[in-house]
Amino acid sequence: LNDFKKAIDFNQKAYDIYVKLGSNTKVARTLNNLGDAYLGLNQYGKALSYHQKAYALDSLNEDEYLKISIASNLGESYLINQESETAKFYVKKAEKMALVTNSFKNLSDIYLIRSKIAEYDEHADSALHFLKLYVSYNDSLINEANIYAVTAMEAKYEHEKNLRTIADGELAIVQKEKLIEQEKLKVFYWVGLSIILIIAVLIFVA
Repeated sequence: LNDFKKAIDFNQKAYDIYVKLGSNTKVARTLNNLGDAYLGLNQYGKALSYHQKAYALDSLNEDEYLKISIASNLGESYLINQESETAKFYVKKAEKMALVTNSFKNLSDIYLIRSKIAEYDEHADSALHFLKLYVSYNDSLINEANIYAVTAMEAKYEHEKNLRTIADGELAIVQKEKLIEQEKLKVFYWVGLSIILIIAVLIFVA
């Protein structure tokens, strides 16, 4: 409960600041957060009021994912306040936006709410259908996270491999340069020795 109360205090202060700054998207986000916090405190009337205020800024909101979240949360608030038809309207709207943006996280939440709406309306088949969709998208989120983790690991491995390759290449170049220098010294040594021998022979002959 303390976390929800802290969230309310924080978002209320943020709301006051963003209103003064005229940042409609951030104002909508804080209103949405306040609605969620009041849901957590089981103050459903206040939650609905804040979600309605957040949705009222929809045309001014520039964050598509936030729009989905607000519509979905508004639908959930209506459901908890026992207005299932209105809840269905907003959740369907959120679903359409989420499908367009391929937002698996939002779709997972949306289908769970749709399952609850169908259960409330005593439509057992639909409730089960949406519950299966919720599980499916939730699994997709887990798989997506796993794929991301594997991809990140592979990228790190390739990066380190490339660094090792570069280091090995630089070492080979240094070793080759050192070998060339040694060969040059050998040549200079034998040339110098040959010159000394020639001079010695010339002196001896003279």
